[in-house]
Amino acid sequence: MRTLHTLLATVLAYALCAQSISTTDLHTFSPDLLVVESGTEIAITVGTGHTMTETTEATWNANDNTPNGGFHFDPGTHALTLTLPGTYYFVCQPHAFMGMKGRIIVES
Repeated sequence: MRTLHTLLATVLAYALCAQSISTTDLHTFSPDLLVVESGTEIAITVGTGHTMTETTEATWNANDNTPNGGFHFDPGTHALTLTLPGTYYFVCQPHAFMGMKGRIIVES
């Protein structure tokens, strides 16, 4: 019984703290909106043929792909920790015109 309690506590702690974003085969990000506390590590998984590139809100709204000098991830597994509260907009550069984009809202 003690092992079960330990396992449940571990799974619950991971579920409450672990945050992730990944690309899908449908040219989307999953999830396309993530809300996290400041300083939370986000696991990023980018598939082949995609990027995850920070843009401005105007670029995001226009389904454009111009980076704003913020984060940029090529295919692979990465970690992202954002400490400034606000909304971060990102797109897949090759597929932004298709609406492959998302947002991260960082709360203080």
